[in-house]
Amino acid sequence: MTLPIILLLLSAQFLSAIFYRPAFYVMLFIELQLFSGLVLFPFGFILCGLMTMREAWVYVPNTTPVQPWNDRVLYHWKARWMWIFDNKEDGLCPEWYRTEYRERGFKSNVFRWTAIRNYANNFRFVWGVSGVGRPIWKRTIGAHEYQAGWNNSGYLVLSRVT
Repeated sequence: MTLPIILLLLSAQFLSAIFYRPAFYVMLFIELQLFSGLVLFPFGFILCGLMTMREAWVYVPNTTPVQPWNDRVLYHWKARWMWIFDNKEDGLCPEWYRTEYRERGFKSNVFRWTAIRNYANNFRFVWGVSGVGRPIWKRTIGAHEYQAGWNNSGYLVLSRVT
């Protein structure tokens, strides 16, 4: 019973929240990335592969209230428990991706988009993961700009910008 309490007290996130607020966001970002990469990626890789082989998706209208995307029809996983491995805004495989990589075939593109390129995309909609006003760090290396943190929409990002 005392072990979880000790682990909580020793948590870098807990300590940094008490002593230094910016360090809290650095540790939160690191913890979320580790959880995403070490837990969600392997499970998503397997589950998205199995669901792709079963063709377990549905074709539904987009519910995202963002222009110009709100008139699109998208593919989403049939199973509600697969929501975290879906993509609320682009679906399982957006049309531009299917067009660009047409030679791979639809099933291959769905797997690559959901399991590798955009794995656990809806994780950003889980309470506590994203938040407006959180910091974003940008760094230019050579001709490319990279970002890590939370973008203007409050979503967790780790990507190359240019």
